[in-house]
Amino acid sequence: MKAALQAHLLWLFVEGLEECSPKSSFGPPIDMDNKSIIPTSLEYKEWTTSKKKYLDWLCSDSATVGFM
Repeated sequence: MKAALQAHLLWLFVEGLEECSPKSSFGPPIDMDNKSIIPTSLEYKEWTTSKKKYLDWLCSDSATVGFM
């Protein structure tokens, strides 16, 4: 089992060495009128980056459990 998980770069999840990324806020930042997101803003870029890191970690962790 260890060899199979290592081959897919998932063994760190089993050993607890791959820490979960912080969960991002639930919604993207919006403009002052509370009507729309601002895709070019720094806050939006930070939000999408943190959300992607969290979802990537969640998918990898789920894949590890699936292998086992």
